[in-house]
Amino acid sequence: MNINLNEPCRWLSDSTNAENEIRLIFYNHWEKLKDRLMAGVSEINAWRQRLLDEINNYANEQIRVLAEDYERQRISLDVKREENLDTTRAYCGIQSVVLFTELRNACQSIEFQVAQLESINTTLQVIKVITISEQIERNKLEKIDTTKSDNDQNKPIIEHTNDINDHTGESRDQHIKLASSITIETASHSLTPESSNIDSQAINDSNKSTENILNSDDSINKCPICCMIFPIKMKHDDRSRHTNEHCTDD
Repeated sequence: MNINLNEPCRWLSDSTNAENEIRLIFYNHWEKLKDRLMAGVSEINAWRQRLLDEINNYANEQIRVLAEDYERQRISLDVKREENLDTTRAYCGIQSVVLFTELRNACQSIEFQVAQLESINTTLQVIKVITISEQIERNKLEKIDTTKSDNDQNKPIIEHTNDINDHTGESRDQHIKLASSITIETASHSLTPESSNIDSQAINDSNKSTENILNSDDSINKCPICCMIFPIKMKHDDRSRHTNEHCTDD
């Protein structure tokens, strides 16, 4: 294959120094590109020669095996030939056409095995040139795979964090309720026995006052002597007069 290795222009007499400086920069880039090309070509040629040497060596080895197998078969065939020649001479000596015919047919029907060739699959290490466009495409795919892998790794962590926040919220509500109940119980138990007795007595007095008021209302609403229920429109004085009349009658 012919490769264009013509050198690019690196200096012109009628150009400015700035232009020639740019030409020289790109000439140096071309030299690096050419060196990489020649290194790659050399490596491929070396691989090809190495592979050809391996193929030649392998082919020569198989030919040797095939030749040895052929030689063994030939020796066996030569032995059988000599044996049948001796038998033929004997049959000819007695002029037995029938026996000779049988021998001839037997010799013609002799079967023997020969070496066979078959194709086998082997692992062959080859060199493949990865072009610049393929390298760019590979880098894109690797970035996509890396991003997808990072998202897959982060997704369970986010969900787990949300779960933790949810449970933390529930736990926070439970802690608030528990703290409230503890505060109430603590405040209740922190009172001295004396103040507790005073509060208890005050509650009992309040209950008694309420009972007296209720009883007082009952005595006003109902006659204590005849248990007659006074009408709602009946005045207090009339109710008292009614009660006093029972006392006058006695």
